[in-house]
Amino acid sequence: MVAHSKINRFKNPDGSDYVRYEPRLIDNPKASNMLQWVQFLDHLVFIDIDKNVTKGKACGGASRTMYLDTSPVRMSKARGISNDPIVYEKGSTALWDLLGVK
Repeated sequence: MVAHSKINRFKNPDGSDYVRYEPRLIDNPKASNMLQWVQFLDHLVFIDIDKNVTKGKACGGASRTMYLDTSPVRMSKARGISNDPIVYEKGSTALWDLLGVK
């Protein structure tokens, strides 16, 4: 399954607020399918462009990385496999090899 991401803002009582990338699914107090969708999945991969931050300004690079670990800034997970980041290169089968798909 493929989902685009949305940016959700969170209030942090212990410090500054932060943003988090989540799947763009319904998630409000009246109806929600996002958390059930994430729980259903064995693996949720977040792909992001690598960024360099210099003097407070970020610029995107040409490379991308696939993340399988959860952090405050992204929703992702790996069930039963390594959650180390994978560099995404065009034509690479690294993710499929990790999942055991042939």
